[in-house]
Amino acid sequence: MPIPSTNRGFTLIELLVVVAIIAILASVVVISLDQAKVRAQDSQRVSELKELQRALETYYSFNASYPQCTAADGWCETDSGEFQSALQPLVDANLIQEIVSDPLNRDGFIYEYYTQDGSSDATC
Repeated sequence: MPIPSTNRGFTLIELLVVVAIIAILASVVVISLDQAKVRAQDSQRVSELKELQRALETYYSFNASYPQCTAADGWCETDSGEFQSALQPLVDANLIQEIVSDPLNRDGFIYEYYTQDGSSDATC
Protein backbone atom coordinates (compact mmCIF):
# COMPACT_ATOMS: atom_id res chain seq x y z
CA MET A 1 0.00 0.00 0.00
CA PRO A 2 1.40 3.42 -0.97
CA ILE A 3 2.24 5.86 1.79
CA PRO A 4 0.23 9.11 1.45
CA SER A 5 2.46 12.12 0.77
CA THR A 6 2.09 15.21 2.89
CA ASN A 7 4.23 17.34 0.53
CA ARG A 8 1.83 18.90 -1.94
CA GLY A 9 2.66 21.84 -4.21
CA PHE A 10 5.88 23.71 -4.84
CA THR A 11 8.44 25.03 -2.41
CA LEU A 12 9.14 28.72 -2.10
CA ILE A 13 12.55 28.31 -3.75
CA GLU A 14 11.01 26.59 -6.79
CA LEU A 15 8.48 29.41 -7.20
CA LEU A 16 11.17 32.09 -6.90
CA VAL A 17 13.29 30.36 -9.54
CA VAL A 18 10.34 30.25 -11.95
CA VAL A 19 9.53 33.93 -11.33
CA ALA A 20 13.19 34.88 -11.91
CA ILE A 21 13.29 32.95 -15.21
CA ILE A 22 10.07 34.62 -16.39
CA ALA A 23 11.45 38.06 -15.47
CA ILE A 24 14.66 37.43 -17.42
CA LEU A 25 12.73 36.27 -20.48
CA ALA A 26 10.39 39.26 -20.27
CA SER A 27 13.30 41.71 -20.13
CA VAL A 28 14.90 40.11 -23.20
CA VAL A 29 11.63 40.46 -25.11
CA VAL A 30 11.18 44.10 -24.08
CA ILE A 31 14.73 44.97 -25.16
CA SER A 32 14.35 43.28 -28.54
CA LEU A 33 11.01 45.02 -29.15
CA ASP A 34 12.56 48.39 -28.32
CA GLN A 35 15.38 47.74 -30.80
CA ALA A 36 12.85 46.76 -33.46
CA LYS A 37 10.95 50.01 -32.86
CA VAL A 38 14.14 52.06 -33.30
CA ARG A 39 14.98 50.22 -36.54
CA ALA A 40 11.45 50.82 -37.83
CA GLN A 41 11.71 54.56 -37.08
CA ASP A 42 15.09 54.74 -38.84
CA SER A 43 13.65 52.91 -41.82
CA GLN A 44 10.75 55.40 -41.92
CA ARG A 45 13.22 58.31 -41.87
CA VAL A 46 15.23 56.87 -44.76
CA SER A 47 12.08 56.23 -46.77
CA GLU A 48 10.77 59.75 -46.21
CA LEU A 49 14.07 61.34 -47.16
CA LYS A 50 14.27 59.25 -50.35
CA GLU A 51 10.74 60.35 -51.23
CA LEU A 52 11.70 63.97 -50.57
CA GLN A 53 14.83 63.55 -52.69
CA ARG A 54 12.79 62.20 -55.63
CA ALA A 55 10.30 65.05 -55.27
CA LEU A 56 13.08 67.66 -55.23
CA GLU A 57 14.70 66.11 -58.30
CA THR A 58 11.37 66.09 -60.14
CA TYR A 59 10.70 69.70 -59.11
CA TYR A 60 14.17 70.65 -60.38
CA SER A 61 13.59 68.94 -63.73
CA PHE A 62 10.41 70.99 -64.26
CA ASN A 63 11.62 74.35 -62.87
CA ALA A 64 15.43 74.31 -63.35
CA SER A 65 15.85 75.27 -59.68
CA TYR A 66 15.02 73.95 -56.24
CA PRO A 67 12.46 75.58 -53.93
CA GLN A 68 14.19 78.38 -52.05
CA CYS A 69 14.50 78.57 -48.29
CA THR A 70 13.65 81.97 -46.86
CA ALA A 71 15.86 81.69 -43.76
CA ALA A 72 18.65 84.27 -43.49
CA ASP A 73 21.38 81.63 -43.38
CA GLY A 74 19.76 79.39 -46.01
CA TRP A 75 19.02 76.53 -43.59
CA CYS A 76 15.39 75.59 -43.01
CA GLU A 77 14.70 73.14 -40.17
CA THR A 78 11.62 71.04 -39.47
CA ASP A 79 11.02 72.82 -36.18
CA SER A 80 10.60 76.15 -38.01
CA GLY A 81 7.88 77.40 -40.33
CA GLU A 82 10.53 78.13 -42.95
CA PHE A 83 10.94 74.41 -43.67
CA GLN A 84 7.22 74.10 -44.35
CA SER A 85 7.11 77.16 -46.60
CA ALA A 86 10.28 76.18 -48.50
CA LEU A 87 8.90 72.75 -49.41
CA GLN A 88 5.27 73.79 -49.93
CA PRO A 89 5.83 74.03 -53.73
CA LEU A 90 6.41 70.25 -53.71
CA VAL A 91 2.97 69.71 -52.18
CA ASP A 92 1.39 72.25 -54.53
CA ALA A 93 2.86 70.40 -57.52
CA ASN A 94 1.54 67.06 -56.13
CA LEU A 95 5.06 65.66 -55.87
CA ILE A 96 4.56 64.71 -52.22
CA GLN A 97 1.42 64.26 -50.13
CA GLU A 98 2.66 66.13 -47.07
CA ILE A 99 5.82 67.73 -45.80
CA VAL A 100 7.65 65.18 -43.69
CA SER A 101 9.07 65.67 -40.23
CA ASP A 102 11.13 63.49 -37.98
CA PRO A 103 8.92 60.83 -36.33
CA LEU A 104 10.23 61.65 -32.87
CA ASN A 105 11.51 65.21 -33.35
CA ARG A 106 13.46 65.07 -30.10
CA ASP A 107 17.04 64.82 -28.94
CA GLY A 108 18.20 67.20 -31.66
CA PHE A 109 17.09 65.03 -34.58
CA ILE A 110 15.47 67.26 -37.19
CA TYR A 111 15.30 67.45 -40.95
CA GLU A 112 17.03 70.39 -42.58
CA TYR A 113 16.80 71.89 -46.03
CA TYR A 114 19.46 74.22 -47.40
CA THR A 115 19.44 76.47 -50.43
CA GLN A 116 21.95 79.10 -51.37
CA ASP A 117 20.59 82.40 -52.65
CA GLY A 118 20.66 82.54 -56.43
CA SER A 119 21.80 78.94 -56.67
CA SER A 120 20.01 75.81 -57.75
CA ASP A 121 21.76 73.67 -55.14
CA ALA A 122 19.79 72.04 -52.35
CA THR A 123 20.79 69.73 -49.51
CA CYS A 124 18.59 67.65 -47.22
